Amino acid sequence: TDDFTVEVLSSWDLFDFERFVPTGPIVSNREDEYYTRILSRWTPNEQQSVAFGAAYSHEQFGLPSPGFPHVAPFVGRLPPPLQGPWETNTFSLMGEYVHKFNDYWTGFAGARGDKHTYSDWLISPRASLVFTPNERDTYKAMWGVATRRALDAELRRQFLELGSFSENEENESFELRYERRPCDHITYGASGFYQNYTSIGFNPTLGQQSVLGEFQIAGLELEASYRTETRQWVVSHSYTKLMSSAIPDITRVQGVTAEPYGFGSDLASWSPHLTKIYANQSLNDLWSVNGSIRAYWGFPGDEDLANYNASLPTPSGFLPLVDPGFDKSFRGSYFLDFGLERKFGCGNGVARLDLYNVLGWIDQDLNKRNVLRRASWRDEAAAVGMSVRWTF
Repeated sequence: TDDFTVEVLSSWDLFDFERFVPTGPIVSNREDEYYTRILSRWTPNEQQSVAFGAAYSHEQFGLPSPGFPHVAPFVGRLPPPLQGPWETNTFSLMGEYVHKFNDYWTGFAGARGDKHTYSDWLISPRASLVFTPNERDTYKAMWGVATRRALDAELRRQFLELGSFSENEENESFELRYERRPCDHITYGASGFYQNYTSIGFNPTLGQQSVLGEFQIAGLELEASYRTETRQWVVSHSYTKLMSSAIPDITRVQGVTAEPYGFGSDLASWSPHLTKIYANQSLNDLWSVNGSIRAYWGFPGDEDLANYNASLPTPSGFLPLVDPGFDKSFRGSYFLDFGLERKFGCGNGVARLDLYNVLGWIDQDLNKRNVLRRASWRDEAAAVGMSVRWTF
């Protein structure tokens, strides 16, 4: 009806990979997922709306690869006795309620719950309050808790070997945001956020997943945009800072931050400063050009972790490690893209020419993507892409 809709989605997905290691056996891993979701939306009046639904996921592991290399399937993190074909089921419930109290105040409240074969219920609630005193200003207050479980193989191993469910990872966040539209084409935004992050990891001593520690993180983001029918500009800069951390067992290896060990006060695997710029310009009714740059200004948290690792009598193979004085791994990464687009066929067709990672043609290390405990990196290749899209 006009105020009630139902959406049903079903899918099947197959993911298969083979890994070839010169000094070890071929690893063959296949995953199949059968997924169904039903989602309903009800808007009884102009002040209220409700969305609610359910989902079911059936996953199969350890099946033979559909082709080469014709070796026995292998699922990582599982000993041989637990390898055989096995499966998991996940039931999910979700809902959100929106109430427009008056012309100025609107409230949002929602939650999601997931029950996995080898886990307790994972509950993730969220709530927001929006205040619009006039047509130009908007204030938002947001709170949410995101709950995550470990990998299927890790959950299965702990349940079958120890008869218990794994602890879950949890990230509780608070955010305040202000938006201002001084005119129809310009928008400014500013956000501040705080997160309390409870991290989990595999504990080899206990043979199970358990809490690594709690980490308090805060940050700011500034954003400005300019939009007309023929031109769009968006510029943003964010700053993220580790405020404090608490690790129950200081001897456990963890890659979140080196702060508990007295080395720096930044998050590992994250750039404290991140800048993004996007622009799109329509040249006429047929032609348009666009471009974007993403600048990760540096990774001091990774360098702190590498310095801590170097100070150990026996450095850990799970943490970054570099030669003394070498800092190239922890410098910034910059990704610049350009695109040219032309419409044809009365607007039904679109042809595009895209240039990816353009800075790689100047200096390939500007496209640096940190890998392997964040001490090594690979250079993202500068590339050219062409595409044609037709809408019937």
